[in-house]
Amino acid sequence: MANPIVKGTISFTPDPAKNYFLTCVIGNGQAGNSAYTDFEGNQQAADKNAPLGAGSSLKGKSLVVASEVMQVNPDNLNLVVTYYITDEPVDDPATEPEAGSADQDAAASQTILFVTTIKFQ
Repeated sequence: MANPIVKGTISFTPDPAKNYFLTCVIGNGQAGNSAYTDFEGNQQAADKNAPLGAGSSLKGKSLVVASEVMQVNPDNLNLVVTYYITDEPVDDPATEPEAGSADQDAAASQTILFVTTIKFQ
């Protein structure tokens, strides 16, 4: 049986004068990783402070971020990915406002693929 896919969209308006970074956090004590294809066609990890570029170059573009998350925490069946877009690298993204998040309840040991499109306005 194929793993479920959860699709979502986030809109973000960058300041043209700033540079931006993407951090994806897998929450609730679950396991996983995130990646995206950058605007030059290269695969990039999106776990922490992945460079996105200047706000002026992001306007009107979209990124698709894929996050594969596995339920490993026996105390919580909810899988969640939180997306942070910051204008400087951060050590603790939880101190920053989130750009968006996606979540889904899962069965024990189930893996879910989150596919989120980030649209830069």
